Amino acid sequence: VRTLRQALAAARRWGSGHPVNVADSRFDEVPWWEGAEDDAVPKDLVCPITGSAFVWPVALHGMLFEEAAVKRWVETTGRHPVLQGAWCHLGELVRASDIEALCHRCAAERGWVLRDA
Repeated sequence: VRTLRQALAAARRWGSGHPVNVADSRFDEVPWWEGAEDDAVPKDLVCPITGSAFVWPVALHGMLFEEAAVKRWVETTGRHPVLQGAWCHLGELVRASDIEALCHRCAAERGWVLRDA
């Protein structure tokens, strides 16, 4: 299980440049698919923050993220998780229903089990 805290720490190592306090207690686990870690998940269905397959994907500035992870990121930093220097706010998040349906169908076909935080 990869927590948001671990994902944010990894993001800091690869140079996101965002001032995130990964010790912050708000960075707990986000929903995840048990079994997906053993499968070859298509990279287009993986959140760049968590490194895990999407459960509840949303779009922000044309890029997809796991909803709980990006909400926490934006609340903490006020910046886009990937686009350097791009400011954003929670009102810009748009549910990605088509990708969500695809991920849930993929999970059902592969026998993944949804685990909530």
